[in-house]
Amino acid sequence: LDLYGYSVITLDNGFLKVVRSANVKTSPGMIADSSRPGVGDELVTRIVPLEIVPARDLAPLLRQMLDAGSVGNVV
Repeated sequence: LDLYGYSVITLDNGFLKVVRSANVKTSPGMIADSSRPGVGDELVTRIVPLEIVPARDLAPLLRQMLDAGSVGNVV
């Protein structure tokens, strides 16, 4: 799907929704946590604490995964 510009989002009922990747990347999202995990096909940001790998070692690997059209930051 990515080759053709589409992504798949899992809905809260277990169904999969195919959407254009450009729409996923530019949609605003909330910061999710255990009390507000997000609902359905809502785009969320989740902050994941690192426990085993130092952030300075992981950041370069994550930056490589971001393509030129992506929206996001590795901090």
